[in-house]
Amino acid sequence: MPSPLPSPDLEAFRALVRRYHTLVHEVIRRIEAQYGAAHIEDVLEDRVPWVGELPGLTFHFHGLGFTAVLDGYTVKWDWLGDSMNDINIWALAQLTQDHEAEFGVWASYPVLLAYARRWAEEGVLEAVEAGHTYRFTDDG
Repeated sequence: MPSPLPSPDLEAFRALVRRYHTLVHEVIRRIEAQYGAAHIEDVLEDRVPWVGELPGLTFHFHGLGFTAVLDGYTVKWDWLGDSMNDINIWALAQLTQDHEAEFGVWASYPVLLAYARRWAEEGVLEAVEAGHTYRFTDDG
């Protein structure tokens, strides 16, 4: 029988999500500063390159997704609807996976997913996409 999850530290998780969103917005800010635009439509219309490198930042667009490495942190997201405010557990895991000393328990996709599922059952998160995308039910 699997051991139960320890009592989750919701505030630490909220801080991780804020950190992730801050990094996403910093990537967008740097690309906009260089190219004057940073959305998927700008890539499709050749205003922003599909692949690029700026000081401290490498990036590439793929389909409706985006991947960047910003100062050693992998930041990924998809340009779908209101997804910029969503919590994609897989994307959080990509951010934390190579930084276990910094992120501790959050550097594991299975742990992140287990906590997200628990908080969804408790009503703290709501699932917005089957599998691994959530958002907070309050303004957190």
